[in-house]
Amino acid sequence: TSGMTLETLKIEPGYWRTNSRSPDVRVCPVSVACTGGNSTDYCREGHTGPYCKLCVDGWTEDPLMLCKSCENSTIDVIMTIVILVLIAAAIGSLVYVSKKKARNSEEHRKTVKRFKNGGKIIFAGAQITASLPSVIPAITLPNNFKEALKAASILNIDMFNMVSVGCWAGSVNYYSKALITTLTIIAICGVLILTGQLVKKHRSKCFTSAIAITYLVLPTVTTKIFGLFPCDELDDGSEMLRKDYTISCLDGDRDFWEVYGWLMVGVFPVGVISMYGFLLWSKRAKLKKPVEQRLKEEEITPLLFLWEPYKPEFWYWEVIETGRRLMMTGVLS
Repeated sequence: TSGMTLETLKIEPGYWRTNSRSPDVRVCPVSVACTGGNSTDYCREGHTGPYCKLCVDGWTEDPLMLCKSCENSTIDVIMTIVILVLIAAAIGSLVYVSKKKARNSEEHRKTVKRFKNGGKIIFAGAQITASLPSVIPAITLPNNFKEALKAASILNIDMFNMVSVGCWAGSVNYYSKALITTLTIIAICGVLILTGQLVKKHRSKCFTSAIAITYLVLPTVTTKIFGLFPCDELDDGSEMLRKDYTISCLDGDRDFWEVYGWLMVGVFPVGVISMYGFLLWSKRAKLKKPVEQRLKEEEITPLLFLWEPYKPEFWYWEVIETGRRLMMTGVLS
């Protein structure tokens, strides 16, 4: 158009640039966050910063990476707590009813096994589905499916999504979130294993609980760890962390966080899967026994969470399944 300049160029919705004089127009990962136009602010209400990925004061990010008012967020936190309580109550009720209706302990055990194994399948599928916004942020989803994703995000067990951190601790950046997430899981598992070593009668339960925790949180923790690496170079000379555009990759502490990230890669995605493989491989002779026989083997009871859903000839399958989950969540994100 005659007379048009960079300053008057109108940016279409879903696109963003660093300033009104920049010729570098980029696609927004979350398209609805960028309203376009030719003003100095290309972001929808509550959004700011590069690609409109940051939230203004008084707003916080939801599981779909959209900023919402802290007033609405408080209601979401209450609903999250209510949902978690209801889930716990439902599980407890199912166990109680199955125990009452079972004619003997063996029938009860089989019923609990079916619920537990079915629950693992549903949980893993829901975790993968809930990761869609971070894996493919530009994907267009129906509104009712978006609501389902918000509900399913609880299963990612990300404390920073469950609680609206941006509303009460805006200074908590991505580095701090990654540090808190990884060290908390290490501490919890460490306490469980130490307790099992000190209290022998609870050793099996403590070890099984530690393994179950690593299974439940591994995709979320892995996503957090991998988010420490990618940086984005903008045309104004800045280089920002893709997961948090308040963090400059040119700061002096960048080397420390890269080293920490690689260390945690060794501890979680690589270390946990290797641990699963080693533990199962070392007990493979007992795991290959017929189902009824291996259930009587006390030595492999602490590993029950890893092998119980699978037939004896597939004693190693949890390693493959865990790798698949990580590929579809943490690695892709």
